[in-house]
Amino acid sequence: MTGFSVVVCTYNPDNRVFSRLIHALEQLRVPVAVPVEFIFVDNNSLQPVAQRSFVNKFLKANVNSKCVEEKEPGLTAARKRGYHEARYNWLVYFDDDNEPGTAFLIELEKAIRQFPEVRCWGPAEISVELLDTPVDAWVQQKKFYFQERSWGQTYFGVNAIWQFYFPYGTGLVVQRDIMTEYVKRITEGRYSLSDRKGKSLTSGGDLQIVLTATNLNYPAGTVHGMVVNHMILPQKSTVNYLERQIYGTASSYVAAHKQVDPSVKIDIYLATNKEIVKRIYLTIRRCLFKMTFNDLRLELADLMGGINARYVFSKGKMKPIILRLYEKMIHA
Repeated sequence: MTGFSVVVCTYNPDNRVFSRLIHALEQLRVPVAVPVEFIFVDNNSLQPVAQRSFVNKFLKANVNSKCVEEKEPGLTAARKRGYHEARYNWLVYFDDDNEPGTAFLIELEKAIRQFPEVRCWGPAEISVELLDTPVDAWVQQKKFYFQERSWGQTYFGVNAIWQFYFPYGTGLVVQRDIMTEYVKRITEGRYSLSDRKGKSLTSGGDLQIVLTATNLNYPAGTVHGMVVNHMILPQKSTVNYLERQIYGTASSYVAAHKQVDPSVKIDIYLATNKEIVKRIYLTIRRCLFKMTFNDLRLELADLMGGINARYVFSKGKMKPIILRLYEKMIHA
């Protein structure tokens, strides 16, 4: 059925942030003659989402809304549950720290009508709001790690490798047929990335949804005019969090691509302890006097995540001890 199913995936949301998302949903302008429903997927929150006063108020005020509980942990499981609960042919995914602009659905509907061949969309404008008081100057310069982007036009295309204009997970929109194929490939065991789960910051699910569309020869892109504010809690705007996030994202890169298209040209060489030590040394020598220590930590996180990505994809291969020690260190 033609329409928008807005799916909010949430796990132990912070009330001050989550209440702002609810308010933003209340303010959304809806295209004429386009039905919209709202589905909240509570992924095992300690305080059930539906029991929060502002959520309960929204559910009572909107007959086309509901809250369901998904026991299986992880963002991928929550997205799958939202897909199974949805009635309409376009799924609009928000995290509990997203704040969509009032014209989000209006601009989306325009793009769908203008470019019907595109099956996966996202906002071209994502602002990042750091909720620290005061905001750390170093973190202020790292907003791009929280998916900040802004350009003045709509981009889309088909490619087997990640492109700058592909949508992020923030405000991800996907046509139902693409999600059907994505869920099917998970069920068949072809896709194995679980996305964020508990304290793990492993990602890849966002990218695999997008690449599933392009793998089926449908374009994916971002819409100028679709706006989302990404609210970042203080516990996330730290070098420790960014280090783990960068490592998790880089660790999923190879599997995210090659599980979708095994023919894609990405090397899968497994580095040895000796080779890893050499790469660490060269990175430190290249960066030591050109950046801050925090920036160096992020460079090393990207390096080590890229090395780990080959082991994640290989499945079952013993990771070198240097890699295992690094993982223990950043997750301590």
